[in-house]
Amino acid sequence: MKKNIFVLTKDKRLFAKIEKLLSYHNCLLKEELVEIFLIFEALPDNFIFIVDLRNKANYYYFEEIKKLNLSGSRYIFITKEIFEVEEGFNLVLEKDLSEQLGSLVEETFLVKKELQKQTISLREKIAIVDAIYRKGNIGIIIIDRDQELFQMFNHVFTDFVKRSEEEIISIGWEAITHPDDIKIEKDYYNDLELGIFKNFTWEKRFVLPDGKLVWANTMATVISKGVDNHYTLVMLVEDITEKKRLQHQFYESEREKAILLTSLPGLVFKALNDENWTMTYVSHGCFSLTGYLPKDLINNETIAYVDLILPEFQEYVRVAWEKAIHDRKALNIEYQIITKNGEIRWVSEYGEPFFDYSSELVFLEGIIIDITKQKETEKILKYKTRYDENTNLLNRTILENVLKRLIAKKRKGHALVVINMPEIYSLISRFGYDYILNVIRKIASALKAVSSAKKVLYYGGDRRFIFHINGYQNQEELISFYNKIYNNIIKILLVERINAGVGIVEIDDNYNNPDEIFKDALLATEKALASERILNFAFFDQKIKAKIERETKLLKELNNFKNMEENLFLMFQPILKMDNEEVVMFEALARFNSKDYNLVSPLEFIPILEKSKLIIPYSYKIIEMGLAFIKEVHQVKADVSLSINISFIHFMEEHFIIKLLDLINEANVSPKHIVLELTESVFEDNIIQINEKLEILRDKGFKIAIDDFGTGFSSLAKLRSLNKDYVKLDKSFTDQLLDFEIEDLISQDIISMSKRLKTKIIAEGVEKKEQLEILKMFNCDYAQGYHFSKPLLKEEALLYFKNKI
Repeated sequence: MKKNIFVLTKDKRLFAKIEKLLSYHNCLLKEELVEIFLIFEALPDNFIFIVDLRNKANYYYFEEIKKLNLSGSRYIFITKEIFEVEEGFNLVLEKDLSEQLGSLVEETFLVKKELQKQTISLREKIAIVDAIYRKGNIGIIIIDRDQELFQMFNHVFTDFVKRSEEEIISIGWEAITHPDDIKIEKDYYNDLELGIFKNFTWEKRFVLPDGKLVWANTMATVISKGVDNHYTLVMLVEDITEKKRLQHQFYESEREKAILLTSLPGLVFKALNDENWTMTYVSHGCFSLTGYLPKDLINNETIAYVDLILPEFQEYVRVAWEKAIHDRKALNIEYQIITKNGEIRWVSEYGEPFFDYSSELVFLEGIIIDITKQKETEKILKYKTRYDENTNLLNRTILENVLKRLIAKKRKGHALVVINMPEIYSLISRFGYDYILNVIRKIASALKAVSSAKKVLYYGGDRRFIFHINGYQNQEELISFYNKIYNNIIKILLVERINAGVGIVEIDDNYNNPDEIFKDALLATEKALASERILNFAFFDQKIKAKIERETKLLKELNNFKNMEENLFLMFQPILKMDNEEVVMFEALARFNSKDYNLVSPLEFIPILEKSKLIIPYSYKIIEMGLAFIKEVHQVKADVSLSINISFIHFMEEHFIIKLLDLINEANVSPKHIVLELTESVFEDNIIQINEKLEILRDKGFKIAIDDFGTGFSSLAKLRSLNKDYVKLDKSFTDQLLDFEIEDLISQDIISMSKRLKTKIIAEGVEKKEQLEILKMFNCDYAQGYHFSKPLLKEEALLYFKNKI
């Protein structure tokens, strides 16, 4: 291929010679060289220049070529003599022109071609380096270590440290380096200077303008080093702040996991699915659970975990794991293990099989927790749900479940025998609660002696024992069983001075649920308790059922407050002074006129009101009606009092005193004309609390009367302690006045005792003049009864009072 050759000379003979020697190329003669010379570097690569330097005037061009750093490889200089030139310039003597010019031209073109390739390669490399420097995501810094100067750094680094080039140069390298990293970095530089390392890589911290830190992975290497150890460093800086953050999170997570695994109360494991469940990881909780160290169980070093499982549970555990693996689900099982010291423990294992991406089982993992105490607690709770703690008898809940099954299957030949002892809690005030529990245990023990598989004993709670009789033949058999009960517990009842009632219910198809059976049984016990015997029995029968129906209808009537307004009324019985038979007081006696049963005695409807808690609104209504009556009495004579019976339930109501005073104030009646009657039985329990309330009432001016005195557990000590003004002698003692010799009458002792305590006595139920004379002889203060007047309606009482003045 022909090449283009510019021949720069004014000697045409020389040009002709060159043209002849290079005939296979295209030679061009140029005499005026200035314009060509100025643009020759822009000429195509297939141009070279032959310059005639024989004429010293042309040395000017040679000097310009050197001055402009132009490539000497494109020039062949013809000279008369050889002189020293820089490497890369081609010289040929005129005399050697014929022999050397052709080969020199070819050689120049070859060199030029190679240089062209190298130049292209260098340019490509420079372009790559420039791309990395300017467009890459790696920070690049070039530092002159001798002069401690930054030669250059790219925008990635300035963006990373959030500082401008000027600021970095101004404050220096150490100002942007964490203080703890400065000495370490200097040691690395010194190792480079000594030639110990050719480069180094390390992680360091840079300080941002706001004081925050960023992490960088830094690599430094020497890129030039002179004979005098003058060297330049290039440093590559990669932002690893996020990596460090994630790393810290990972380490913190691992630390927390390690702490968690260490502190977990159980054994965390990773195991192979082999016959021994070989454990490859065991947490520290292993020791407290099994008595073995983790290393003892890992790889079955001392013992395989499977050998800790009691033999009777091993197959169960194996099957559970096989199912969990098959279903790819977690398992939760409970079984027993034996510890190193031979202790049997209950454990709960929560585990799960782990599969890899190809669904191959890799290992089993989970946690094993000691649940021995939990199992013991469950056992206790299970016992408590079935048994009464005090008596160790099956409880009512278990009996209810038995009865539900009987009712559902309509089984025949079953009965309940209920022993009810409501008076047992009267012993608390005298002996304390523990004493009561002990009495109940004694009775339970006595009753167990007559129990059997067909006569199962339960404790029904609330002072009641229950026998479930299975397979009896007739009532005579049930009565015979009652006699056994009687013989076994009568001595205990006599010693403790408590009554008990035995209620018997024969279970038939009419019962729909256990509550109906219990209810009827308790009604039968109440009938038994109503007898005078310390222990008696009663069958639930039609009479009791009729009594229930009557009570139910009455309750429905009483529950209608409209009926309270229309059908509740008061009668008043006068109370007179014993010496002159002057009326000093009226007792208000409530009556209820039922639409179904006509006039109902307070002995019947008051207990119904108390059971249903209706006694409170009714009691306030009675007080209101009584105050209206006494206000009319005061219009005739002002110093007459009204006595009102107060139920214990009403008396213990939280706001009783406040509401009572409100009613008194509304009626404009003085409290000193009101006597509040409380039965003696009220004071069997809570005597301190009741006495405090009585003291408040007496301070307000009210008078207090103890009703039915002598019928309960009366004593001089109790009478002395009570805050009272009157004692009402029960009618039962008045009835005895004509039946015994004077010296044998208890009423005389009660009156005498009250006199010593400066308490007034009111005798109830005085029906005969002879009774009145004896009471006068005993110095009784007041009397009431049919001898003076029966209970009177309001108008009748007012008329009676006026006639007595």
